[in-house]
Amino acid sequence: SLGVCRETLYHTLLNSPAAAPFLATKKSKLQNGNYEPDFPLQWMHKDLQLIAETAYENDIALPAGNMVKEIYALAKKSGLGEQDFSSVFR
Repeated sequence: SLGVCRETLYHTLLNSPAAAPFLATKKSKLQNGNYEPDFPLQWMHKDLQLIAETAYENDIALPAGNMVKEIYALAKKSGLGEQDFSSVFR
């Protein structure tokens, strides 16, 4: 959390120029602790793994992408694989 309140985080993520429109639909679910899967974390991890492999095969560095992949790997190992990919927000 680094001392950042959730409302500030929501506001920042939802109002940045890079905000994906689907994030607005996640806000109420996150606020209520609802991690029922719209897109399971294990599928997100699989997709991130495929991206990392493709980048490696094409000599493309994705340091931030690899870090995110590892975060999802840890979440999956922690038993969150069948929950929504947003469960890493906990």
